[in-house]
Amino acid sequence: MSLATGFHHWLVQRLTAFYMLFFILGLLIFFVSSEGLTYQSWSSAFHSPWVLIVFGLFFLSLLYHAWIGLKDIIMDYIHPPLWRLTTLFIFAIFLWGCGLWLFTLLIKAYGA
Repeated sequence: MSLATGFHHWLVQRLTAFYMLFFILGLLIFFVSSEGLTYQSWSSAFHSPWVLIVFGLFFLSLLYHAWIGLKDIIMDYIHPPLWRLTTLFIFAIFLWGCGLWLFTLLIKAYGA
């Protein structure tokens, strides 16, 4: 049985959406409950590996969620195989580029 079934994509879409929802709610609660939040305190938080892991998982979830959604839309609405493959390739390269860019930002934030 292949892992790339419709149920698998549906499940991953829901799991990434829940993680992103709880991440955003947690971040909002953090901002609302923090008094005197400064750039220094925000910057020092990124020296913790746990903060980087949580943020990294958020961005990985976001990129994977976007890939599944875009792939399903492209597969449903672009019918010529060459156009479909080209569009999927362009979006894949774009999302990989975003992922690499975010990875370098997180690594720089940890090292700074």
